[in-house]
Amino acid sequence: MKRFLTTLFLAFTLSAGLAAQISEKEEEFLYSIHAYDGKEYKKTFCREESSTIYLLADDQSFLMPRKTFVYYDAALNMWRIDSQGVNEELPGRLEVTGTDNKVTYIDKTVYTYYVTPGEWDMQWKVYTGQKALDEWKTFEELREKIREEGKKFQEEMFKYRRWKEEMNKKIKEARLKGKNFEGLVQELNAKSPPPYPGRIHYELYPLEMAFIINLPVGEYRIRLLDSEGRVYENSDKKIITFSRERSNSVGFIYSATDKIKLPKQSRIPQAIIYINGKHDLYLRPYLQNEFNDFYHEKLSNNDGRGNPLSTKWIITEPLYNSWLEYHRSAEPGPEISLEEQFKVERSRENPFGYRIVYYDRNDAHKNFEPDFRSFYLPMDGKSTVIKIKVRDYKDKYYVSGEREIRVVWYTAGLVFLLILAGIPIAVYLFITIKRIILYRTAEKS
Repeated sequence: MKRFLTTLFLAFTLSAGLAAQISEKEEEFLYSIHAYDGKEYKKTFCREESSTIYLLADDQSFLMPRKTFVYYDAALNMWRIDSQGVNEELPGRLEVTGTDNKVTYIDKTVYTYYVTPGEWDMQWKVYTGQKALDEWKTFEELREKIREEGKKFQEEMFKYRRWKEEMNKKIKEARLKGKNFEGLVQELNAKSPPPYPGRIHYELYPLEMAFIINLPVGEYRIRLLDSEGRVYENSDKKIITFSRERSNSVGFIYSATDKIKLPKQSRIPQAIIYINGKHDLYLRPYLQNEFNDFYHEKLSNNDGRGNPLSTKWIITEPLYNSWLEYHRSAEPGPEISLEEQFKVERSRENPFGYRIVYYDRNDAHKNFEPDFRSFYLPMDGKSTVIKIKVRDYKDKYYVSGEREIRVVWYTAGLVFLLILAGIPIAVYLFITIKRIILYRTAEKS
């Protein structure tokens, strides 16, 4: 009985603590936001207490006014929506007023979007209006076709397995009776299982109605009007649209042979990359955009925080159809490296436990995908500086695609240099200790 009461007390205490971390749910007017952040679409919402919505200029974003419950989750340190009770989409028109007092009215438009897996990230595609309806109809027809093919495949696979079991049974009986069963084996091996049905390589999200916002850089006021022109309470908000600080700048992901699974990034143009000269280097350029950190954080999460005095880089996509020009300090002229595919294989002979080989699609790796694509930059054992440039398929250099690589080599005189660098410290310590001894001797005398 005592153990039962103790367990009950602990359960009550724990549940009370969890309940205390969640604030009371309140019904609010809010704008659900589906905003493009320069790479993908992010979902957030603007509560009644929040006065400003942040969006990327000259790109489509979507606003959906609604009434729903909002609460603060202290465990996750964030505001959340509880749409299980009330989730009322509000009708009306959106009134947008610019700084020049020009007023524009926007009606709701149906939209949808789909995402396909990219090499590094997800590739987004948005459809609006009649195009969205057509795409949804096509997607539904394709999904129904795949579903029917799946049913047919399962039926045929069931028949094939039953037939295979019967054939195995006949072969077993023939073997036990000493009869010739080679014809049965040939028949069994000649028949293949039914082919797998096709599949949809993307997922189209359900149709939604929203206000499409696509505004140039600036500040705007918005409010929601009902069918009679009356303003919904708490619908008045400010919209700040901002642009990229820098667009399509070139960054690099790079890693040495001994740390192929721990890549580093070089984001800032004209930056210096320091590497250990003992290991070859693999580099992959990509395109990136620079944003104000505060604005971008607010776009991704309207209750988020950011530093208005700093910026952040967002990777958009790999830099395709390019090649790398590199010039070693110990060589008279530049060389060219083409992008290659590589495979990481386990190796007991290698001290790292693996080795990096070129991807062989037709032979050794025909049943596998490459582990990564990269430009290969071997070390020559003598160059201390390597300057690299990225060129596009039109043989033009990217202005921000230049880097200087400084190679650190181990030299035989390293111990001597360390001793030489330690001489001033030793002299300082000697003088300090000598002064302390003289000071104490003078005090005693």
